[in-house]
Amino acid sequence: MADITSNLKLYYALNEGTGTSCADSSASGLTGTMSSAGWAAGKVGSYCADLSGSKSISVGTSNTLNFTGTALTIAAWIYPTSFSRYYRIIERGGTYPSVQFSLVVEQTTGKLWFDLNRSGLGSPCKSVTALSLNTWTHIAVVYDGSTTKMYLNGSQNQSLSYSGSITSFSGSQCYVGRGTGGTGDEWPGKLDEVRVYDRALASGDITALYNFAGATVRRGRSNRTGARSAA
Repeated sequence: MADITSNLKLYYALNEGTGTSCADSSASGLTGTMSSAGWAAGKVGSYCADLSGSKSISVGTSNTLNFTGTALTIAAWIYPTSFSRYYRIIERGGTYPSVQFSLVVEQTTGKLWFDLNRSGLGSPCKSVTALSLNTWTHIAVVYDGSTTKMYLNGSQNQSLSYSGSITSFSGSQCYVGRGTGGTGDEWPGKLDEVRVYDRALASGDITALYNFAGATVRRGRSNRTGARSAA
């Protein structure tokens, strides 16, 4: 059975629809703060974050996200409107390349790009397939201590051999929708269902996230989840 709740360390359902506060529906309680309010019709649920116009979400500096083991999963629904810069989806650390992890869309090519610090960044993992502009795509990256895998719309798209423990970045800032080193790379579009886990989700779990239609998840507990068609 698929498991999309265990070891969930950050979960922004982004269903507020008003104001600048973004509730964390994991057990971590890492409420996010938008730089300015921006909401739109959601991919899952009624609303999503619309970060057009250089908006972003500050997650803060909690060490809850300071992963030092050999497992990490990041997943989200993304809707890019431009590939003119290296736009950030989520990043934690300092000024690039001094980051713990960074999930971006590559400039010009529109490919998903993931950096993970294991005594240095090494080579990034990049998707084989480019994303589409003005279209919702479900993305996920999974690190299991030996391999990083990328998924687009529930299907594996890339695999790269990685190894080693994740480098500690104690007390570092995390942002959704911008880099940690400054402004200018804010996400140009919409984001929904942003999740971070400190475990490597299985392929069936990623499929379940792609098919997830919305449920209440609070303080580590979940009600029964719905499913949508995978069309």
